[in-house]
Amino acid sequence: MIVMLHKVRFWIMNQPLIFMLPILECCLFFTLSSALVPMGGWAQVKVAEQLLPPGMTQSVQVTSGGVFIPRNGGFEGRIGLSHVFFNDSEGGIMTLVNGEWPGFNSLAGLDMVFKVQSLNSQDIIEVRQSYDKNPRILFLEEGSERLGLRVLFNLYDSNQVYHGHGMTEAWLHPDGQIFITAAAMFENRAAHEAVTYGSLDIATSHVLKSFKKGSIDMTSPSQQLFLTAKDQTNDNSGLALYWKTGKMEHNTYIYRSSFGLTGAPSYFRWPDYHRQAYTQRTLPDYIDSEGERAPWPPGRGKFVDQILQTENGLSLLWPINQNETNPTASFNALFRLAWVGDQENARAFVEAERDPVTLSVEGGVIHGNGKGYNDQEGCYEIRKTGDAPVEIGLPADPISRTIRLKFIGLTGHGAVNLKLDGKSLLPQLSTDGGIADDPLAPIHDQPEGPANAAFVTIKLTDKPQKLSLEETEGIQLVYQTRDPRRNFMIFSSKTGPSWAGLQFSLLDGHARHMRAYGHHDWALTENLLQWFAYMGYSPEQMLDQLRDFEIVKNGPDEVVFRYTSNNANDGAQSVFEVSARADAPAMHINVRANFTVLEQWPYKSVQFFDVFPFKGVEPEDWWYDNVLFMDNELKWRTFETVNQIYNGQQDEHTTGPTFQGLYSSDRGNMLMLTKEFTHPLPTHYVICGNYVDLHSNVSFESIFDQPHTLEKGYEIGVEYELAIWGDEKLTRDALIDIGAKSLKAGTLVIPENDIK
Repeated sequence: MIVMLHKVRFWIMNQPLIFMLPILECCLFFTLSSALVPMGGWAQVKVAEQLLPPGMTQSVQVTSGGVFIPRNGGFEGRIGLSHVFFNDSEGGIMTLVNGEWPGFNSLAGLDMVFKVQSLNSQDIIEVRQSYDKNPRILFLEEGSERLGLRVLFNLYDSNQVYHGHGMTEAWLHPDGQIFITAAAMFENRAAHEAVTYGSLDIATSHVLKSFKKGSIDMTSPSQQLFLTAKDQTNDNSGLALYWKTGKMEHNTYIYRSSFGLTGAPSYFRWPDYHRQAYTQRTLPDYIDSEGERAPWPPGRGKFVDQILQTENGLSLLWPINQNETNPTASFNALFRLAWVGDQENARAFVEAERDPVTLSVEGGVIHGNGKGYNDQEGCYEIRKTGDAPVEIGLPADPISRTIRLKFIGLTGHGAVNLKLDGKSLLPQLSTDGGIADDPLAPIHDQPEGPANAAFVTIKLTDKPQKLSLEETEGIQLVYQTRDPRRNFMIFSSKTGPSWAGLQFSLLDGHARHMRAYGHHDWALTENLLQWFAYMGYSPEQMLDQLRDFEIVKNGPDEVVFRYTSNNANDGAQSVFEVSARADAPAMHINVRANFTVLEQWPYKSVQFFDVFPFKGVEPEDWWYDNVLFMDNELKWRTFETVNQIYNGQQDEHTTGPTFQGLYSSDRGNMLMLTKEFTHPLPTHYVICGNYVDLHSNVSFESIFDQPHTLEKGYEIGVEYELAIWGDEKLTRDALIDIGAKSLKAGTLVIPENDIK
């Protein structure tokens, strides 16, 4: 959006409708007084009581879905009972927290700590994960089923000398379980002679302590350590630390050649990053004395073998031979943390992993060793092997375990149907877009692809159950893993397999690259799915600070998601609910937008829509020559984007819904119907002459009292439909006909066939 000087903006907005300013920003203004219809309470702020274990005091406003919320200094991760904070200026260290930002209560913080012997003296130097001020944070998954985040960091000492690198990976689940992988590798031989100490420290707050003293053997599988509140005597709440074996058991190296298949990639699922980067040899000494390549992976690195209680909490210790010169040592750890109500809850989590369940599979194969249990992510992996549905037989379970299943090897781009005993489930879909998670391949392109994995959580009962997955015609909303924009994308049977119909970014709340079905070139570059001040750009004026994200429905006939965002001072809140149907004749979204004053809104207006069709200001790069606007009385006006000439008749004031269109382009034409406002407030529709972006701005001047601010709790809402349809053959008369029919019908009327 172009930023205008306030006086220039005020002057332009008070000129007659026909005035065109040929400087700074040339805009065509339509001032409308809309007849508005209440939308009800669909977008109220959602405040729910946290489902906490008995005895715990956490009292928070929970998120509806699962999301990483940017905060000053890091990211707050929230899903169900799991609540953490990743510090992005201290090595990405993770802290378990409760309460509300910024008044978090820090309950347990994790940091890798090492000691190395100086190369030129006997000095011992401390090296820490938290000394890295610029870690790289990768978002693996976000959604209602689980959250995944990976941190890649460098190992520095206090003098900023580099010694090695490391990673942590955390998978958060709504039941409070957090599956953690940690690893480090030393490589700067010029900085140290040996690694003499290594631990992963868990610093606990004053409200927690370990009731078990001394050293605990972590090589013994399926054990736990329970932490409890100091001021309680009944041990009825706390944090559990537990593990399956203390080291990695699962195996994701499933060769295609084992099934008689050839060609790259060699694996059905690319091997996990931790195994590739920290347990195989990637240093120059991976060639043995005979010149042959060492077995891959050779099991490089030590695993945590004991836990020691310290004054500050716990230390997970790596075994180190003090007499060994090991300047390139590497270290690994796999364990879990979880909030639990009591020790029985902790034991239940341990027992759930002690003996994995046996699944019967048709239309797929168990992926990995043993029973397919991936102990890094805490789920069972099933690979789909053909076009037929995957049928999973779930056993009766006397202890009623909750299990998680991850289906991989999906190949479609329509709907992903998951059903449990015939009842539809809401899957969490993800994809890497074909970009392998490979430390040896520095490919940082943004992924764009339909789902190749589906995730679901199931509670076992005392009776067997049937779970099925089928790829069918329909529509899907899929998370693009390791995408710096944190994109969700809409694919359907009509979009085709290569290019999404729409991208939505959790990074900034923008919908990007909305395309006509099957088109490589997008029609709309950016569409802001948030409310904001007119011509706003500052953190207070833009309601683009992520607060919640929820997937309401994910196929087969429709996808629905809800995005909640505030401005930086949490003075106002924006909620956008977006739906897209599989049976629409064009790429089409329906948007319901609600604006709420939480504390204050000191501006005379607020925008609910601003779409940028083009990515720049060079007219030779524009693909729309014309804009059309039509009011509720079917009066219309057009605007030539390059020549900046308007035609037609349309009064300065009108009431009711409006229709807008961008035409005529071989990329498809934008059709938009705005309707269902709350409160009879004037709305300005503005066409920018520089970007040809279309502003839709609600004015509060008629209801303002002094001082200029809206009352706390004030709400307004609007609904609009937006579609990309047709081609360059669409004429002005044909678009006028579409607009008139849509306004009369109260819904966007999209012709079934293109204009001939």
